[in-house]
Amino acid sequence: MRWMALAVVFAGCAAPAVVPEDEPSELDELRVKLRGQGAELEAQRRAHAQDLYRLAERRKDEGDLEGAKLYCEKALVLTPDFVSAQALWLELALPTTYDALTCRSWGRDGLRHAAGKIEEWIVKGNRAYNAGELDDAIMCYRTAIAVSRWFLAVPELEDLQAKANGLLDRARAEKK
Repeated sequence: MRWMALAVVFAGCAAPAVVPEDEPSELDELRVKLRGQGAELEAQRRAHAQDLYRLAERRKDEGDLEGAKLYCEKALVLTPDFVSAQALWLELALPTTYDALTCRSWGRDGLRHAAGKIEEWIVKGNRAYNAGELDDAIMCYRTAIAVSRWFLAVPELEDLQAKANGLLDRARAEKK
């Protein structure tokens, strides 16, 4: 019974109009327009995320770490694949819990392991920098700095943190 009802409905429908292939249809023009608007919106979203990231860096430089973290999170909501904002957020989110006495209790092997991890991120950053991938280099240097901040007032690791800070400044300057 249903089949017959569908057949009657479709039998009364006219065939769709054929549009010559060489003439763009209204639908094609609308698709092109929407694609253009989508690209424009994406560019605006990325620009706004970049502005939020700059505000986060400024807040960090002023010592307002919570404000910087908040701006990073807002930038990442707009553009989740924003590598620099990810790295800065990671740097701000990692804890700074180990003091010099705790690190010394680990002995030389513990300090060597920590120094090895920091050096590993510096080497990754140098590779990315030499390849011209400045966003990745900045992320690696920031991660090295964040890891080194876990260890407060440990002279053996302060040199590596200073090295990573210098490399980060160099990569930022070249990116501008």
